[in-house]
Amino acid sequence: MRGVAAAMVLLSMGAAGAQEPERGGDEQIRRVIQRGLDQAFQNQVERLFATWMKDEHEQPARAANGIRRAVRAYRHAIAAIDTERLARLPPLPRPREASRIETKDRQ
Repeated sequence: MRGVAAAMVLLSMGAAGAQEPERGGDEQIRRVIQRGLDQAFQNQVERLFATWMKDEHEQPARAANGIRRAVRAYRHAIAAIDTERLARLPPLPRPREASRIETKDRQ
């Protein structure tokens, strides 16, 4: 799901003082995120099953718990990608300037 999180972060990024770009492409953005979520969910199910095949300790309960968590996360993520919510994502805070970081490192 890291790829999905990165996509959502990238969508919310905006330079301070920059004008908001015109709205557009929301449906394409939603489809891309949807595909990423679908792939991440499928990958998680595959990992859980592969783990079960390698280690039967406390299975199938461990796999069932993992599936429940994955389904819950998937459902929450799907609910969060409607285009109105995408439009309301706040911009990320500006990163610290490199000179400030260098100054702290020297002290």
